[in-house]
Amino acid sequence: MREESTLRRKLASLQAVKDQYPKYLLTLDDDPVADYGGIKCINALRWLLGEAL
Repeated sequence: MREESTLRRKLASLQAVKDQYPKYLLTLDDDPVADYGGIKCINALRWLLGEAL
């Protein structure tokens, strides 16, 4: 998520869910894992392979 407005839009829906389950924002970008208030933004392929958890 390199576009700031897109990132804010995607995070807003996950932040609205008030539970204790882990939340992941999967992207096709090859950026390092980032954490936005408990929401992990990770590459989808790495997540599928279990490399980024």
